[in-house]
Amino acid sequence: MQGSLRQQGIGAQLMAELRRVAAARAGCRRVEWMTDRSNPAARGFYKSLGFAEFEGKIVYRIDASTV
Repeated sequence: MQGSLRQQGIGAQLMAELRRVAAARAGCRRVEWMTDRSNPAARGFYKSLGFAEFEGKIVYRIDASTV
């Protein structure tokens, strides 16, 4: 089933709804999310929707098994 829903516009519809929800919420100035640098398909998709990559943050991660 993986990939069977691709290229049907569902992701673009979800992102459009996310923008509408954020715009309607008082005090919400932006929406942020992440994707891997090694995922050119996702990066291209977001770029095609008009979103810009932002280099201003550093993401930290730790495995729960090391805690």
